[in-house]
Amino acid sequence: SEREKRGLGDFFEGLEGYTLVSNVEDADFILVSGVESRFAGTEAEEACDYERTAEHRLYRPLFRAAIQRMVPMICANPDL
Repeated sequence: SEREKRGLGDFFEGLEGYTLVSNVEDADFILVSGVESRFAGTEAEEACDYERTAEHRLYRPLFRAAIQRMVPMICANPDL
């Protein structure tokens, strides 16, 4: 699959007690591990090319909603 090509094939395996969601309203936290997709592992997964385009408009609504709800964000990639 395309996700496996990007190294995300079993990234979410073994996360017992966690459910992946496709919107900020249902999230307890946001996990950022890269910039190649949004909502990875869900039906709403969307490939992004942020590294090449630096197009941040895709992320604004997501982060605004998270800020309004005070949803914590964990960044697992120190290069971001």
